[in-house]
Amino acid sequence: MLAQASLRSLQRDPLGELARRRAEQGDLATFALGRQRILLLSTPGLVENAFVRHGDEVGKRGRARRWWVRRPPAFVRGELFETHDPAEHARARRTFAPAFNRRRAEAAALPIADILERSCDERAGRGGEFDLTVFVQELLLAGMLAAAFGVEIGLEEAERFVALRNRAAPATAPVFGSTGAGLVDVVAHPGSWLGSRKAALALRSVLSDYLGRADSLHETLARAAPRDPVRLIEGLVFSLVDAPSIVVAGLLRLGEQPELGAALRAEVTDGRRGLCRGTALEGLRLGAGWMLGRVCHEPFVLEDVPVEAGDWLLASPHLIHRDERFWPDAERLDPARWEPDAVAARSRYTFLTFGVSNRICTGRHLVTTLATETVAALTQSGLALATDARTIAWHGAPMGGDVVPSAPVEARL
Repeated sequence: MLAQASLRSLQRDPLGELARRRAEQGDLATFALGRQRILLLSTPGLVENAFVRHGDEVGKRGRARRWWVRRPPAFVRGELFETHDPAEHARARRTFAPAFNRRRAEAAALPIADILERSCDERAGRGGEFDLTVFVQELLLAGMLAAAFGVEIGLEEAERFVALRNRAAPATAPVFGSTGAGLVDVVAHPGSWLGSRKAALALRSVLSDYLGRADSLHETLARAAPRDPVRLIEGLVFSLVDAPSIVVAGLLRLGEQPELGAALRAEVTDGRRGLCRGTALEGLRLGAGWMLGRVCHEPFVLEDVPVEAGDWLLASPHLIHRDERFWPDAERLDPARWEPDAVAARSRYTFLTFGVSNRICTGRHLVTTLATETVAALTQSGLALATDARTIAWHGAPMGGDVVPSAPVEARL
């Protein structure tokens, strides 16, 4: 009989719950959430086996309806990137990949650097301490809009957007949830839910304005022909704004290594980015999300364990990236891990921040450039942490698969 998981514990601390399941059952853990069977994969080999070798039998996890009545669930088809249909997802990748390829991402470094430096200068001019996590959200937003849309926004506009987004987050459906639990939350906290919905509607209006101001992506959007262009843009923007951990986690560890910090400052002064890129990739490793999921469409066997249609298969990039078997001295920030020889020596499935196989993030090159330029801008501005990194733990956010710090990370420029 499968062990039953608590919905409340999974919503309250999903990362901790997955870590406990792994500790109790090993690298291939199975448990249930009501009628839903879940398999947790905790090695690169299992991820490769399930998500790549059996890629035709699994699809992206997403919305499903009536799983408590019908199993396997009746999946909502969706469009472009929000779909279980392989052909539709392939169309989305073909349409958007040219706009986010490596060459364009590298060419965007200069406009990104310019907008980030101006934001850091304005923040430094105000003086005092600030929440680094929120400020990184603002920098990522400003950098992405400049790079992908050709839209420039100032720090105050970025602050208003991020405040709205953080207010809207509770209205987002949790990864582990149910209709009943959702209704209980709405009834118990009606003011919070209504405020979240109002913020979400306000965000749509802001994003629609950005779309109208954009001087790029119009041709790509015309080819994609989405039913709801604003929803598509929401997915692109929120996937980055909701994940400041990909930068903050690295900066916290950087504060423990003054020699590396000095080397970064020297590199930025010379206009180079090699060490910044390695540091940014370490942040992408250490700040990776807690969940990478697929749903089984056709039955198969995974290491003698039958996987049935409707089963959820989960891997935790955050846990795998901290596993000493795959990343020696895993908690240490080490840019040398990203030297070509070091990358070639390890399995590609040890690094899961951008996903795997044909579901790998289309915007990964732009995200890497953004993270690199964010590290460079903050280094150049003299970032100093006022929070001891040893007091910060990472928790899984119930909405989405990102991780959040256990407390505000105070900093100053």
